[in-house]
Amino acid sequence: MRDTRHERVVLVIGPASGEIRLWEHDLGSGRFVQLRPEGAPSSGSDFQNDVVTGNGRVFVVDDPGGGVVVQMLDLSDRGGERWSTLELDSSVRVTGRTAGGIYDEVANVLYVALEDGGVFDIVSFDLTSSPVTPTIVVSDSPAPLDRAGWALSSEREEILIAGGMGSDLIHRLDISAGTPSELQELPTRLPLVTAAPVAGWDPVSARYVIGFGLNGLDTLIDQVWWYDVAGETFTSIDTPAGPSASLGGWIGPVAGDELVFWTGTENPFLPGEYQLMRVDRTADQLQPKHTFGVDLPPPLSSPFNGATDFSFFFFGGGDDDAWRLPFGVDVPFSRLERVSASPDPVEGTPAPSGGQASADLGALFVFGGQDGSGLLAGPVFRLRATAWEALTMTGDTGPDARTGSVMFPGCGDVTIFGGTTASGATDEVWQLDCGGSSCSWSQIATTGTGPSARVGAAVGVFGRVLYGGAPGGTEAYEYGGCTHSWTPLTLTGATIGSRSGHGMTATYLFGGYDGSIYRNETYHLQPSSGNLVVTELAILEGGDGVPPGRSAMAIGSDSDSGRVYVYGGYAGDAPLTGPRVFADLWELRP
Repeated sequence: MRDTRHERVVLVIGPASGEIRLWEHDLGSGRFVQLRPEGAPSSGSDFQNDVVTGNGRVFVVDDPGGGVVVQMLDLSDRGGERWSTLELDSSVRVTGRTAGGIYDEVANVLYVALEDGGVFDIVSFDLTSSPVTPTIVVSDSPAPLDRAGWALSSEREEILIAGGMGSDLIHRLDISAGTPSELQELPTRLPLVTAAPVAGWDPVSARYVIGFGLNGLDTLIDQVWWYDVAGETFTSIDTPAGPSASLGGWIGPVAGDELVFWTGTENPFLPGEYQLMRVDRTADQLQPKHTFGVDLPPPLSSPFNGATDFSFFFFGGGDDDAWRLPFGVDVPFSRLERVSASPDPVEGTPAPSGGQASADLGALFVFGGQDGSGLLAGPVFRLRATAWEALTMTGDTGPDARTGSVMFPGCGDVTIFGGTTASGATDEVWQLDCGGSSCSWSQIATTGTGPSARVGAAVGVFGRVLYGGAPGGTEAYEYGGCTHSWTPLTLTGATIGSRSGHGMTATYLFGGYDGSIYRNETYHLQPSSGNLVVTELAILEGGDGVPPGRSAMAIGSDSDSGRVYVYGGYAGDAPLTGPRVFADLWELRP
């Protein structure tokens, strides 16, 4: 929802039931932080329908038994947001399951559809009165209002209710007299049967925007339209830059008459999935409000990354640009910067891919990975300052094409371990040595007891300790550098458990996949005389919480400040929308 008092978009996020969380996106500065209002509202079993939003206010309408309870979040005092429970007139009791609604900020009236026994009442709550007296303005309507899209036009003095479960109907509620008296079914039909569409009024073009949502039980709609009520016509809005689908999104005008659209999801929403779009009225197109690849990196999974020269770099994961985050104790965050790196004169730049192995030793190395054509073997690229270099290799040997291996300092220039080749998971160790104008690979015959074949392991503790990987990696090993020896470490303290695709940097481990859940714990690792002492960090209040669980993220650290940075990652596939890939940047301040 929007809050024009402070030119921000407030994201109301919650699971099917339980705690409601709120995030603020300041449209001026781009700042994106979690809000912590006073009070602790709760929702019933149907969070998506229980919440009704409007400019500057959020409502949770629920019937726990014995009548409807309305909780309200007032956003007028920035930094002083708080929840309260409306005092309702006890002589008037309304009941039912919340099926949708809308807030009229001009009249200060909340409208809610309540379902009971398959029919719907539309109830108005006039917030100018105290106590608030609920008024049933539409009674026992058979109209299919469950999961419909609601939009309000102050200019037309009406509420439009579009679609619903199994419905292509459009209904109109006339609010010109102050007290609506009839729900009118319009002759126009939606282009598709649509549940949970986005719906909004555009005061500039005097048209509604309706689209996306769900057709049937398992088909997402990827179309959106202008709807002209007077002309009874629909005009397609192109979506060349996405999103491919949205459920429960929001659309409305903000500063400068810009019409923006927040993409919703059928899953419990996670901050890293946030997308803000804008409607181009001239081109009839939906375009990114912040252009991924220009203003921001795109959502990335399995990018390579490293921290060097007071910057956190990452590349890949489906994108062919390198990005840089300047950091330091006295360096305030301003923005991520795209690195203008010149291509290698022969090989160009690494192909957009994921699962590469990477490390930084005054430069960033990248090897392997996987793209749409399959596993990648070479060339080995090195990024120095602002130039890509494809390394010239000598000799006839080298590692097979692979993905999910891990690269670390080891010995020589870089060392890689494990990953998946065309033959399956491997426990091979390869070392890259560069001298003069060329480099060469050597397969290392290690000594000691080392890790079994695996993919998605990670190395941290300053490039010496390997942990995890799939299948079932719960062990830690120390690599002896130029002695080429593996030493198993005894884990003490907290239990990390099985992990793959986790991130390790300096002495920290974050996230990963344990075979069933994408984790978000953060651990501190301290080697000590053959042991690895593990401490789970207790994240303090005052920040923005903890990053949602993920694997395959970019992770780096600043040795001066001790801060850790995480960007992007992957959290499995949603039933309808496919991969959940994040586009969020987090900073841990130890």
